[in-house]
Parts: sequence; C-alpha cells; structure tokens
Amino acid sequence: MLLDYELNLKNKVSVGFGLITEKYLKKKGEDLPEVPNEFETNKYLGKAFYDYNALNYHYYFTEGFRSFTNFTFVTGKNINGDRQFVSFENDLFFYKRIKSKGNWATRLKIGLATNTPSPFPPFAIDNNQNIRGIGNLVKRGSGVWAVNTKYRHTLIEKKWFVLQANSFWDIGSLRQAGENLNTFFKNKSIETRAGVGVRIIHKFIFRAIIRIDYGFSFDNSPGGLVFGIGQYF
Repeated sequence: MLLDYELNLKNKVSVGFGLITEKYLKKKGEDLPEVPNEFETNKYLGKAFYDYNALNYHYYFTEGFRSFTNFTFVTGKNINGDRQFVSFENDLFFYKRIKSKGNWATRLKIGLATNTPSPFPPFAIDNNQNIRGIGNLVKRGSGVWAVNTKYRHTLIEKKWFVLQANSFWDIGSLRQAGENLNTFFKNKSIETRAGVGVRIIHKFIFRAIIRIDYGFSFDNSPGGLVFGIGQYF
C-alpha cells in the first residue's frame, strides 16, 4: 500500500506499508554452521519518499534540478538473527541545455543501510543502476555512492524521430557489508567507466527511447556494451 500526496507542482511525499514472506532453501554450496539449510520469516515493511522535482521538459530535452529521497524500514527476523533493517538513499539530478542541440546531465547517488554482514545487502554496482560497462550485479554492499555525467547531442531530428550521440563518465564505489565507511574511498573499491553511445528517440511517445552505450575501463578490467529502454537517468 502506498499513499502519494502532492504538496504542490514541485513537491510530493509518499508513505507506504507492506507485508513480506521470505522462504530460503539451500540447494548447493559450502556448508556453513551459521547459515541454515532452510529459513522462513515474515517481515513488515515501511517506506517514505520525498520528491522535489523542478525539471522542465521540451520533448526529449531536459533542464532543471531534482532530488529524490527514499527511506526504508523493515522489521522481522533475518538469517543472521537481526530483526531490524534501515536504509536511506538519495538521488540528485541536474540537467542543462547546451544551445539548441545539446543536453548535459549529472547525477549523484548516495545510499547507506544497516551494516551487518549479509549475503543480500541492498545496494549494487552494475550496468543498469550506476556504472555502464561494468556488467550485471558485479558487487553488492551496504552503502553506495556514484557520480554519473553525460552529454547528449542531437545528430538527426525529423518530425517524430531523433538520433542522438552520447558521451559519458561513471564512477562509484560500495561499502562491503560489515566494513567501515573508509572503504568507500579506497582505490580497490572504486569503479569507473567512460564511453560513448547512441539514443534512438520517438518524440511523441513518452520514454520511447532505445539506448546503446559502450563503457571503457581505465584499468585491466573489461568494458562492456549496454542496451536499455528509456534514458539512463
């Protein structure tokens, strides 16, 4: 259940509540004394959102600022014995039009959660959330920060069709579950990719955007090709 309330055109708050049943059955892997072969639990979930949205749209161009905050509270027994989980996540967006054909966009993501050792921490570094070209669900952790910046430039525009070129730079890091905050900024924890791509856009259908990006690595790690629907952010 989720209740939304618009304070005005730019500010919206939401509160939600949910019931969760989780069942785990171990099928293979190393036997660990602290991990049961079977586990079942019921949990209660609470969420609160605050969205400040001052973005202006002109077809596929965007300009302005947005801040989206997500607070989550869960109570119920976990495999490691803990009964409560709390997480906080905030996304800051800034968009700027560059003359008639360019659009610059930047996002800062920060997330922190209860820092108990767990095989299922809430945050991830992967293609679809923060680092293009790194792969799918490469790492998980109890904290995350990421900075993404990109420039989109219109190459072809017809009455309904647009082709854009895209250049980007993504950098981010995780706090591994159970580790200290200073691991956020150690070189071994930081992942970065830069790359280029294209956007195929239908001007009159909302979010009808096909994106193709390739992220290049700055070390010996491999890069990768990323496909998606809708703008990355």
